[in-house]
Amino acid sequence: DVKALAAQKSIVLPSGLGKDQGKQAGELTALTGAAFDARYLEQVEKLHEQSLNECDDMSEDAYDGDIRALAARRLPLLKQHLEAAEQVQDQLPQ
Repeated sequence: DVKALAAQKSIVLPSGLGKDQGKQAGELTALTGAAFDARYLEQVEKLHEQSLNECDDMSEDAYDGDIRALAARRLPLLKQHLEAAEQVQDQLPQ
């Protein structure tokens, strides 16, 4: 949906990882086992929280009605993913 809307609106999407995303991926590749699991879930939760906040903002404040609608449609899925990540993180050994 995002790619289709971006193409329709002539918006260029990134084709690769940004600087911060590359750094996070690099950190993960250095870890294994429980340390990897804990750090991965921490990043997943943080990214979903950030995406949820940004999507919520866009659903109300985006300059374009189609973008607002897409963001509003994505909110429930992002909430589900965040809740799932939190549940898995709660199951990890402390």
